[in-house]
Amino acid sequence: MQHRDQVVANVEAEIQHLQQVEMLYAVRKRVADLENALSQNKPARGEDIDMSDLNALIQPFSGDTGYPVTRWIDDFVKIMDTYCVSEKKRFIFAKRLLTGSARSFMIETAALTWPVLRAELIAVFDVRVTVLDVFKQLEARKKSKNESALQYFFVMCGIARQVEVATEDIIRFVVEGLGDNSGAASAMAYCESLEELRTKITIYDKIKKVPVQPSKREEQPKMMKPQKTLRKNA
Repeated sequence: MQHRDQVVANVEAEIQHLQQVEMLYAVRKRVADLENALSQNKPARGEDIDMSDLNALIQPFSGDTGYPVTRWIDDFVKIMDTYCVSEKKRFIFAKRLLTGSARSFMIETAALTWPVLRAELIAVFDVRVTVLDVFKQLEARKKSKNESALQYFFVMCGIARQVEVATEDIIRFVVEGLGDNSGAASAMAYCESLEELRTKITIYDKIKKVPVQPSKREEQPKMMKPQKTLRKNA
């Protein structure tokens, strides 16, 4: 009798295990089907957004640039709420937007839903930065030769967004990082808003693209002074 009860218990445990495996398989199959639909850039029914739209609305998250994961999640959720995207689709979209270290983490995690993925992203990548940390990043970041001043401006604004930084401090770091001591660059330090600075930087980029014309004085050939001849005394 005791042996039969043990057999029944083993069978029930096996059935429960198989049910769990079946549920996990069904979830993974739904995820695969959704990924397949998204890979073809087909908007979900009743949700007028696809991956090509999403890539234009939000930058991917890598966890390597210092951009706060909580801020990225807030931006992501706002877009998802605007388009009324379901929780299942949010998981797929978020997974597709992960790159770098975050992508490697996604491969290892067992998250199969957006709430779980969101919680795990915060647990792993929510590194608190201080104002001093951001100031050091802004001071170290300089405009490179292969980027425009406008591109550099947006990068600096992204760094500053990690914490609350005064507008005048952002403007000062941006202007100093241009590495240009000309009057055109120095004048931008007196901008009163980031919008004003962005406008002037756009103009600054255009000015820098204009080739410098040599002045008329430089174009004129130098006249050779006649050499004095020494007279011999008779």
